[in-house]
Amino acid sequence: MLLKAAKQHQPDLFLVQEPHLKDGKIAGIPKCWKSWLSKSGKDGIIALPTYSTPVVLSAKENTMAIKITKNSKAFTIISSYSSPYASFREILDELNDLTTNINGKEYLIGRDFNAHSQRWGYRDEDSRGKQLQEFIAEKHFLLLNNSDSPPTFEYNNRQGWPDMTMVSSYSLAEICEWDVLEEESYSGQKFVKTGINSNISFPFFCKIQNGSRRPL
Repeated sequence: MLLKAAKQHQPDLFLVQEPHLKDGKIAGIPKCWKSWLSKSGKDGIIALPTYSTPVVLSAKENTMAIKITKNSKAFTIISSYSSPYASFREILDELNDLTTNINGKEYLIGRDFNAHSQRWGYRDEDSRGKQLQEFIAEKHFLLLNNSDSPPTFEYNNRQGWPDMTMVSSYSLAEICEWDVLEEESYSGQKFVKTGINSNISFPFFCKIQNGSRRPL
């Protein structure tokens, strides 16, 4: 699945949530791919050989962050997972601590928030969605999703928009390309491909162990 996507889209990175693990590592990927996991193992980042010099910044309970440099430009890439059963306030606090520590630098966040809001495609708004909108406004994040974005989850006639991508500044948003891909992922969760200035690209992908998932 990831091998096929890598061959077709030639990304530098994969951001993954709930990956299948073996001996504490992401299973089923080539040995030449580097990978890092959050403390919970629910979230990770995979670097392909096309990009071999990332610097690990932080591995929190549900968040993984690395710094990459390409064409003399540095970016922090944050991958994170929000379980629908976890305290959402604690999850936002974790993300706030991380982004505060890298204040003043360009960063991109790919996260499965499991939060509902019309702002990113849902017909309703829940408590998580309200908290998340307030957090986005407080941190001055720019959301790459919008109300017309296609669903990032489809399974048995169910749809959802749990997967979101946001950036730290207008200047970074202006050079980002964001798209939900249509190819089969075998999990219901779709690949979300983000490109930065056409020089750095990576699918944000939630790989579910049991092969299916219900959106919140």
